[in-house]
Amino acid sequence: MTALPSAGVALAAGLALALLWRALGIGDAPRGAEAERKLQRAPVPQVGGLALLAGWAALAPAGALPAIAGEPAVLLAGGLALGLGTLDDLRPGGLGPASKLLLQLLAGGVLGAGAWLSGVTPAPAAALLALSAVGAMNALNTYDNADGAALGAGGLGLLAAGSPLAPATLALVAPNLLLRRRAVGEEGAAAAAGPGDPWLYLGDAGSHLLALALVVTPGAAWALLLPGLDLGRVALLRLRRGLRPWRGDRRHLAHRLQRAGLGPVAVALALLAVAAPACWRGDALGAGLTAGLFALACLATRRHAEPGPGLPPG
Repeated sequence: MTALPSAGVALAAGLALALLWRALGIGDAPRGAEAERKLQRAPVPQVGGLALLAGWAALAPAGALPAIAGEPAVLLAGGLALGLGTLDDLRPGGLGPASKLLLQLLAGGVLGAGAWLSGVTPAPAAALLALSAVGAMNALNTYDNADGAALGAGGLGLLAAGSPLAPATLALVAPNLLLRRRAVGEEGAAAAAGPGDPWLYLGDAGSHLLALALVVTPGAAWALLLPGLDLGRVALLRLRRGLRPWRGDRRHLAHRLQRAGLGPVAVALALLAVAAPACWRGDALGAGLTAGLFALACLATRRHAEPGPGLPPG
């Protein structure tokens, strides 16, 4: 199977799994302490990771996966990343920060150890690879705060790197960003207002798996620059306000763009425009352009830096 049909497999799997998750009553719902931070009106199935896995697995019989993806350590690390993300998705309130970091270190450690034991990478570089995997998982996980943003950036990075994993990744942007489901219930017409909820979410399982794919695909990791910049900025901002850096809020660049009046599609396109120079050039100049565009976007939305009334202060 070529890369393009794998996109159809990922899309079909995502739609089917979303229907199943809804029938089982599983999904990311605005509950508890996160009720004000999460704006969806009904639980959204977090099946993007499984859909990615289905699309990517469809490439394996044809030998279309990059050679590095066939290494047992990479497959095991990917399985661990998918597993820990799934646990985080299914557990009410998610995993605690310490448990999540420990499992991320396990996945990254397996990846680094495999690279070292195979003789391809010396020990210092293998340790750096392991830490890079942990950083990538956290960066893309926290960046998955705007519909289509993490999938779009990850797909763009894979596409720029010439990876056959790109079509299946980009195919999921449609149900995550373009397909909208309006919740109608007790609120009636009020619930049907606005853009509606996404058909599915990438989920922590998807963001962790996609992050690992970006790390092991040569040239694709440039897609992690924008999520990393955004994570670093909000983490410092939270620390300055006496908050834990991993505490979720609505201070990401995507949220600022939303408060500036942009809709979901416009927000995703704006973020992709910022990420594009680093992805397509894959060098220091591209990275500098992305960093500069990120700074300009933050400056342009400075009036919308803080959550408005009715939203948590962070």
